[in-house]
Order: sequence, then structure tokens, then C-alpha cells
Amino acid sequence: MFGVQVSLPGLCRDVYADEYFDIGDGRIIPLRWMAPEVVADASERCWTSFADVWSFGVVVYEVFAGGRRPLDDRSDVEVLAGLNSPANRLVRPPTCPTDVWTLVEACMADFVHRRPTFSDVVNLIYESTTSALQSTA
Repeated sequence: MFGVQVSLPGLCRDVYADEYFDIGDGRIIPLRWMAPEVVADASERCWTSFADVWSFGVVVYEVFAGGRRPLDDRSDVEVLAGLNSPANRLVRPPTCPTDVWTLVEACMADFVHRRPTFSDVVNLIYESTTSALQSTA
């Protein structure tokens, strides 16, 4: 009879622990992926689909940045201190197409209601991929 080792016990640890920030009241948050209004207020009324669209923009950034952590050159304290600062803006990765970066910037608009809805995001991605496919045909 054969046995199967699924994982090494030494590797069974939280590898993402350093990606969360302790805000001091016993809660930890994924600071770098959260919309500024959610971090600033942290009440449930700020958890909207527009905040989720912000997080989506950060994930798209990660995809084109090769999985690099957003604002990796800054400490959590620096990210928190510059919450609404232009210095905390993500920079377009060289591998990210311009139209995709335009979408990311829209998702991360400063004013909540200037961000696209997820329906808008789907439509923008569809339009972008359709025009890209037509131009290569």
C-alpha cells in the first residue's frame, strides 16, 4: 500500500500574514487592497460594490505586475499615512496594456461614484477584447 503526502508540515503556515495590517482594535485588514473610504471609516456603510471595484483594480494591477504586492516599496504605516495621497497611486506595470490600465485607473478613482460598476467593467473588458480581436483579424 502506498501513502500520499499532501504537504509538508513546515510549509503549512500563513504565508500571507504580512499582507494584513492590524488597525489596533483587534481587527486586521488587507490595507493595500482596500478602498480608502473603507480604511478611513471602516463602518459597514462604506462596504459597497464601488469599494469592491477598487479592490478589483488592485488585483488587475497584481496580475500585470507579476504578482508583486501593491505599494511594496512602502511600509503599512506609510500606506496608511498617505491614504489619499497621489504618492500612493499604483504605477502602470510595463506589461499592462494601455486600455487595461485605463480601466484600473477608473476602478481606483478617488471619488466613489466616479468608479465604474461591475457591469461597466464587464462591458469595458468586452469592448476592449472585441476591438483587439478585430484589429488582429
